Amino acid sequence: MKTINDQGLDETLKQIARLQAQVTVQKTLVLTAQTLSSCPTKSALPNQLATRVKHMIKFAFKKESHNEERSTRLQMLECNALKFCGLAYTIRALRGLSELQFEYLLDYVVEFVRSRELVQHLYRSDISKALDEVEGMAVENEQSFRDFLMDSHWQVPTHVRPPKRRREEFTGSAPGSTESTLNSTLVEQHPPPQWTLTGDVFKLTIDEVKKVTETDQVGSEIFLTWPHYLRTAPFITIPVSNSIALGFAWKPDCLQGQL
Repeated sequence: MKTINDQGLDETLKQIARLQAQVTVQKTLVLTAQTLSSCPTKSALPNQLATRVKHMIKFAFKKESHNEERSTRLQMLECNALKFCGLAYTIRALRGLSELQFEYLLDYVVEFVRSRELVQHLYRSDISKALDEVEGMAVENEQSFRDFLMDSHWQVPTHVRPPKRRREEFTGSAPGSTESTLNSTLVEQHPPPQWTLTGDVFKLTIDEVKKVTETDQVGSEIFLTWPHYLRTAPFITIPVSNSIALGFAWKPDCLQGQL
């Protein structure tokens, strides 16, 4: 039978173990943050750190990992936190964490990424490329994985990632010709109106539309159009924010030239 002193000692030892777990995880996260923020954007991260992100996402969502408890729990993290975990830990190192360390990592990493303002560094070209490489993989929970991919686009600050395609004004003339130069001059002197329906068209799924409407980045005026030309189906126009549009600007199935 334990005495009061024994119970107090047990509680002290547990508290010490928790503190040791916190220090161990914090040290890893701080070193990773320093490496990430100090590496020039145009340079690849050292030691193939961006590739770790791909492996971490596969571990969290791929079918072969669904029987591991830790992979399922990683799916609950927001996208930027999961990507940062991929930079901080190899899969082997993650599996080697004690339960206390893993629990603290899940509880702390989201706030760590936000407080250190690391989001702007998590949309580098090498990390984005690693993310693109996992989009078509077979996953255990398709809805959860789709939400993760959508969040990875929507949470990017608008100043970090420019639009995917740079489009030039089509003049109908060969580049460099006298007519082309004249048309370019006219465009500069008479720019197109600020409000226009001309642009790229992206095919969205029903789930993507639902997720858009559930955000606070949707305009208050929503319009239903019933075309006079009966062969054209009625459609709904929903204004959305630029950040949402930028997310979909990276979808591969752009229907260019159809609007």
